[in-house]
Parts: sequence; structure tokens; C-alpha cells
Amino acid sequence: MMTINYIEVQQPIGTFYLCCIPASTLIKIVRVNARSQDADGIQRDLSRSRIKSIGDYCSDPDAVFPTPIVISVDKSAGISLDESNHRINFSEDSCIGEVIDGQHRLWGIEKSEYISSFNLPVVLMFDLTIEEKAYVFSTINSNQTKVPPSLIFDLFDVSNLRSPNKTVHHIARVMNCSVESPFYNRLKMLGKKEQSQKNATLSQGTFAKTILMLISKDPNEDARLIKRGLKLNPNDKLIFRQYFIEEKDEIIIKILLNCFNALKNIFHDEWSEPQNNILWKTTGFRAIIYALPSLYKKGIRDKDLTQEFFTSCFYLFKTKLTIQKLSLTSEYFPGGSEQIQRRLARLIVDSIANDNIKQNNNNLLEVKDIQDFIDNIVDINKYELYDIAEALDKQKTSYETLKVIPINEKNVFKLINPYADVFIEIKTDQAHALLKDIQNKYMLGMDYESWLAYKESLEKDD
Repeated sequence: MMTINYIEVQQPIGTFYLCCIPASTLIKIVRVNARSQDADGIQRDLSRSRIKSIGDYCSDPDAVFPTPIVISVDKSAGISLDESNHRINFSEDSCIGEVIDGQHRLWGIEKSEYISSFNLPVVLMFDLTIEEKAYVFSTINSNQTKVPPSLIFDLFDVSNLRSPNKTVHHIARVMNCSVESPFYNRLKMLGKKEQSQKNATLSQGTFAKTILMLISKDPNEDARLIKRGLKLNPNDKLIFRQYFIEEKDEIIIKILLNCFNALKNIFHDEWSEPQNNILWKTTGFRAIIYALPSLYKKGIRDKDLTQEFFTSCFYLFKTKLTIQKLSLTSEYFPGGSEQIQRRLARLIVDSIANDNIKQNNNNLLEVKDIQDFIDNIVDINKYELYDIAEALDKQKTSYETLKVIPINEKNVFKLINPYADVFIEIKTDQAHALLKDIQNKYMLGMDYESWLAYKESLEKDD
């Protein structure tokens, strides 16, 4: 039998009881009734990704869960209230009720190595009907207001410790405050456009979050490692990561200044009227960042990351737009989806990569193994994986992230990724076996079309 103290709380819905229970105990005495499995259930299905994320967070030396887990107590739970002493008595060997709110927090803590570190605030609600359970759940989850990303990044500035989030916030502030920056007074700090910011088309949050992709795959984990005095793992696919690890933020800033000042000079009309095109809005900005690893690799190979180098790259891009009779407007690049951003990035990369391909692959790296081909791709995403699978199946690509060149006399085809400057030659009679391996390893055993639909539906839910 376990005895805990409680505080009685009176609200219009009725009386409930606020107490504290160790996470290791709470996980044993509650259940989750998902609506997908129980007609009387009110909970959504557990998300493995959210559970993992919370479990990872538990390793943070400053981890905190101040909001209570809400439990609907079963009438048959055998809980007794000692009202004179404000104590609750219950058995640790049986289920006392159903989780109304906080299931992911609880199961995330349970999956971590730190469950013994957490005592959790818990609200016990007695005698709830199914309708009342649903009402409490929907009220808690529908009335939450999401904090603007710009404010979140700005708050990282108050920390004394270094972190990827604090660094990209610093970079955003430098870019917005420096007269040498093409983003001077053009970033909506804290997500709000000031009266003096006629040409502000990007929020601080969008800018910072996008740059973050070039520094860290898991910024929260990096921050936790720094707090614990541990070293960060390098990642060659993230072009700014080593600079961050070595605390050379000024180099990151200089590369960004060179890149976007070059863009400003080549596309001066678009820069002067940012409201009338997509280049200096979220679509264009994210496209440039998607393309930047490929431009950076070429610059490193040429030992040149000056503004002049980027100017030559964007001149080729502008020429390609002219040849294809495209303009940087929503007419040709409608919406702001990742697909559109990637399409624009591919145009940028293709404009410089085509020269490499024409030079008898002199600047392309040949790999022999399909896994090596995948590993060489910068920040591989679902569309690139889809195109690899489709190329193996049909020798074509839907999203044009890759180039397929059949070589019929050799009974092979060449698969080129201009993003990463790599190619592989694949025998046609081996393609389907390779496809099966990729589906089993990356696509949960699904065919690639079903897998892509599954991934997109998950992201829509998130």
C-alpha cells in the first residue's frame, strides 16, 4: 500500500486532487486507452518519435516536467481518501486509472535511463464519465497556443552555455544588424515586422531554423552533450558543423555573407523588390540553403569561397533560368512546400553540376556500392530515396533529384546525384535486388510509392 499527500482543488468542473508520484510507480498503475483501439478511449495513438524525443530529453541535466499528468481514477481502483490528513492510499500492484493527458511524457520517461530521477506532479480526477474524459482531453489539447519559433530562438540568447540554437540566433541577429549584410533590417525579429522594415520578408525563426540544418541533426542532444562537458560528433554532411564545434562562428557568418551578397548582386531587381518574387522569401531562402552544401563542396574543391566564387555560381543559375524561360515568382514556383524548395535548389545545383557532368565526370566521384551512393548524399530526404528506388525500378525519376543515364551497350545505367557530385553504374539485372534491399532497410519493407504516402501522412499529422 502506498500513501501520498494531496492538495484538494476546487474548480467549476468539480473537485480534483493534486499530488506527487514517482514516475517508476506511476507507469505501473495507469493505462492508456487509445480511441483507435477502444470505442470508449479518448487518447490518440502513442507516437514512437515523440516518446524517443522525450526519452532523449531526460538526459539533460536540467530536464524538467512541471505540468501534471492527468489521471481519470477508476471507480473500482480501491483508492481511499484520508480527508483529515489529506492523504491518498492505493495499492501499487493494480491499475488505478486511465491517462487523460501526459501519456507521451510518462512513456518517454519510462523508456529513458533516468526514470528514477523523476517525481511527477499528478492530477487525480474521480468519477469522470466518458463525455467528461473527452472534454478534459480536448480542452487541454485544443486551447494550447504554440509559441512562435522566433521567440523560442530569441530566448536561447539568455543562456550562458553554447548551443546550436543559440549560435543560429546570434547569426540571425548579426545578419539583421550588420550594414554589410543583404539581410540588414530585413529579418522580422521575434516574428514581428517593424514599421521601418518595409522589405522584411523572413522571420527570425525561419532564418535560424534553416541555418540550423547545416549545423546539427539534433540540436537539443548537442546542447545536452555540451552541458555535460562531452564532445560533439563531427558530421561531414553538415557543412557548418565543424566550424560550430571549433567555435568559429565568424567563418559561418562570412560564408553566408559571401553567398547572399553574391545572390543580391546577381538578382538585384529581386532583392530591391522582395515582395514581388520568391527568392527572398521562405521558398527561395530555404532553396539556397538546400543548395549551399553542393556550392560549398565545389568551393572547397576549387579552394575558393569568396563572394566572387558564389557570384559565378549564381550567374550560371540566372542563365539557366533565362534558357528555361523561368522567373522567380509564385507563377512558376507556387506554394511554399518542401518539394518546391527542393525543385528550386535542384535548378541551382544543376546549373553548376551540369558542367561537371559534361567534363567526362572529371569532377564526379564514382562509387561502387549503392550504400556508398546513399551515404554520399548530403542530407538525404524522402524524395531522394524515392528517386533512387524509382530509378532502380523504372530507370526514371519523379522528383528529378537524380539523373539517370542509360548505357544500353553495357546493359547498365548511370545514376548521378549532382547535389553530392557522385555517380554509380548499375547493371540492370541487379537493380531489383538492390531495390528490395533499400525498401527493407529504409522503407519499412513497403514499396516506395506506399512508403512515400506513409511518410507524407505522418508529417501532415505532426
